[in-house]
Amino acid sequence: MSTPLSIVIPLQPEEIHRDLICAICLSLPIDPCVVKSCSHVFCKECITCSLNYQRKKGQSRTCPICQCHCKKKSDVVPLATSNPLAHRIWANIRVKCQFHTIGCDWTGNLSEYQSHRQSCPRVSHQNDQNVIQSQKKEIAELKGQVCRMKETIQALTIQNSQQKTPFQRRSRRGQSNSTSKEAETPVRKSSKRKRS
Repeated sequence: MSTPLSIVIPLQPEEIHRDLICAICLSLPIDPCVVKSCSHVFCKECITCSLNYQRKKGQSRTCPICQCHCKKKSDVVPLATSNPLAHRIWANIRVKCQFHTIGCDWTGNLSEYQSHRQSCPRVSHQNDQNVIQSQKKEIAELKGQVCRMKETIQALTIQNSQQKTPFQRRSRRGQSNSTSKEAETPVRKSSKRKRS
């Protein structure tokens, strides 16, 4: 089972400098990267997706904020490599677990968040909930299929009972012919008897 997408929730969002917020997803990056030429900070996944999208559209790859060029993959680097001081500030931002609403009371530095997520009991609880929801959906779909199959079987049964198969037609004709022959046969015999 995969863990759900990580979301970082700062304890005091008003104290986070906007230059440390990803301009694409508007969240605090878990894996912050920087565009070398302009020093704008993004989530690694967000900036990678943005640059790949630009490339697929045939556009030149640029920073989503200031449009400076990012021609090579090496133009985007981890924040820790590009600016160690900014990385230390980022690492010390106080955050809470994304599962605080369902009972996880962990708080700590952003640099500790990934290791907390590895051991958070609510992550497995959330995964269990996701599995339960998908199984309920699958059960509902299967029940729908069963109902449709029952309706089809019922319709085919009614249709079958209304239609006569070629064998049934022949056997009924044979029965009616033999019945009429039997009815005619005594009459002929009786008429032959009268003539003699």
